[in-house]
Amino acid sequence: MAYVSVLADSVRTLLQARGWRCDATRFTIRAVEPTLDNIKHVWMAGEAIALTDTEITQVRPTRVLVPDLTPAKEVERIEEAMRAAAREPRVNRITHFIDILWDASTAAVRARRDAETADNFEGFVAPDLTVPDRHVKQHLKLGGERVSDNRLLERGLSASGSALAILADAGLGKSELLKWHEWRHAVQYESAVAQRAHTYPSVALRVPLRGLRTLSLDAISHYLSRPSDEDHLPALNRLDSGRFLLELLRRQRLILLLDGTDELMISRAKLEEGLRELRRAVGDGARLAVSSRLGHLNSTRTIGTIFDSGEIATIEPMEPAGGRELLLKNGADPARADEVLKALQSSKAQGIPLFLLLAYYVNLKDELDVAVASSRTNVLLALLELLCVRDEERLGIDSKEQMAVLTDFAHWTHLLGDLNEHSALEHLGIDVAESKAAMILNPHALLTRTADGMVVFKYTEFLLLFAAKAISEDWRHLGFDSVAGDLRGTKLDDMTVEYLARLLSSDDIARGWSRANGEYPLLKRNVLAIALARVEDECPGEVPAVRSACLARLLGGKSLCDTLLADVVIQRLDLQGWTLRRLSGSGSLTYCVNAKQCDYDESVLQLNTEGTEFPKATDDAARLARGCARLDAMIKPLKRRSADGLVRMISLEECTDQRGWSELRRVGAAEQERKFGGGERFWVLTESGVRMLTRYAFREDDNALPGLMSAEPDLRVLLLALGNR
Repeated sequence: MAYVSVLADSVRTLLQARGWRCDATRFTIRAVEPTLDNIKHVWMAGEAIALTDTEITQVRPTRVLVPDLTPAKEVERIEEAMRAAAREPRVNRITHFIDILWDASTAAVRARRDAETADNFEGFVAPDLTVPDRHVKQHLKLGGERVSDNRLLERGLSASGSALAILADAGLGKSELLKWHEWRHAVQYESAVAQRAHTYPSVALRVPLRGLRTLSLDAISHYLSRPSDEDHLPALNRLDSGRFLLELLRRQRLILLLDGTDELMISRAKLEEGLRELRRAVGDGARLAVSSRLGHLNSTRTIGTIFDSGEIATIEPMEPAGGRELLLKNGADPARADEVLKALQSSKAQGIPLFLLLAYYVNLKDELDVAVASSRTNVLLALLELLCVRDEERLGIDSKEQMAVLTDFAHWTHLLGDLNEHSALEHLGIDVAESKAAMILNPHALLTRTADGMVVFKYTEFLLLFAAKAISEDWRHLGFDSVAGDLRGTKLDDMTVEYLARLLSSDDIARGWSRANGEYPLLKRNVLAIALARVEDECPGEVPAVRSACLARLLGGKSLCDTLLADVVIQRLDLQGWTLRRLSGSGSLTYCVNAKQCDYDESVLQLNTEGTEFPKATDDAARLARGCARLDAMIKPLKRRSADGLVRMISLEECTDQRGWSELRRVGAAEQERKFGGGERFWVLTESGVRMLTRYAFREDDNALPGLMSAEPDLRVLLLALGNR
């Protein structure tokens, strides 16, 4: 194999990741840039001392690449050799060349602009502060030590191949912290370029994850390379593939700051898959940080699985002196700052920057009622209602009417997705001529209009808060049945669940659980998730026995049967006396005690049971055999009508095993529907049911059954349930 210099081989790998055709021999790189005319390049790359004048004259390169710390005299010698070869003397230190290739200067501009954006509500007047001027020092806990926020990346991401996770409650300033470090790196980069330094520092780029549909290097590069009319940030057109992004990360040309894994609307399995891909990039030398809301269990648990404890930092609440400084920098006079601090001093919102600023903006003067102050959710609702009071004069609409419109709007948005002005007014039942229409047409301070004409909440947190408010009000005043239709049709996300747990009473939750049944798996799952969030709120540091008693009180007993646990996390309970049977879905039952003293079946074995020791259970061969025989009889009519698969439905009249089909419904494999004009009722297989039963029906032989049950955990649960006498 022909010799290739280390630097030439590195450049070849980088160009190939960029999508160029490229080969290298010794110090010579021949590359074809994929443009309309397929521009051809001949370059040389290697240690300067190895690049002889003779070889430069023979190759006649248009560019020569050398290591960053090459002495100036060697650079001058190579330039003279290029002139002698009738070439323009273009010699680049390797870092400079890579940054030209991916347009790092534009990336630094993008980073600085992103960091300088400050979120404000319409009508609020805040001083025009630079990023360092508006920054107020906070502290974090990292690896058991207290660290100042301005030293965080130095401590957590100082070396290649390092990762950092930042966890904090909503409003504590995760995004502002990442923006501050983004700005700092951009300024350092631009300063190094201006001074023509031999080597340049990395550019840090913040990526808000709210709009991403998946977490991957390809998705991140797609976001960075596309222009956005909403944020007015320059597109990084050359950063158009995950492969090229990985190469830049490996070469320390940029640091990724991924903001808000809790705002990704993806399953825990997809989140874990994405974080593991990023972790592999870290293993290749990348540096990256992720942030998440501390109360988002799926996100924080996944981060806890992927990141070491020494890589996880938590933001502490602001001290009163820091809160006062924050208010003064945002325009409050000393007396007003003290007034705001006093009004929030007895509430759980004390020391949270978002609440401090919101209280100042809405002119909060008096201490909040004790019932309100004890819950951050209620504090936020109270502050948002005061914001509506502030907007009464501008809109000419009473604050309570504003809150009602916002609540209804959140309900429809949560149910149907983003709405344009016409659709929003239609669903709200508001005529264009009504004064209330101005809240949509001239968006309310909490709303905004996107580039494609959709009216949305400025912050996802506010959408979910008002959506939870809509559900809780109907639940309390109209009864659980009034919201059952909404709850059985979608899996509630963690933040909505958290808000509902704080807005509903214990009796509301208990009544909801008593009326939820296994006919609608998501309905029961959502109520259980709300009950568990209430346990986390009431008993965060309590022993398992206390937490278990709290959950039993909310559920009216110690029974969890026929329940879908789709991304539900049950943790730190005393399981003595509990019944856990026919559980399904990708849930978790972790760090629980006394598992030996509960009544459970094999369905718990498909769950994540980290830290919970269930005695090893073996499948009852007789039960499995009975279950197989019964399932064979159930699907026989479905096989008879299809030559190469299963038909998807069977009428209730033709079905001879209604209880068996009910078990299919419990594992999410079938539903009951009316067909042909609403007359006859049918059992209809779901997509997952067709897949599972097709694999079962057309397996090679019974020896394939154990592997099939391992691949399809719901099949094991189904067969054992069907095998019960």
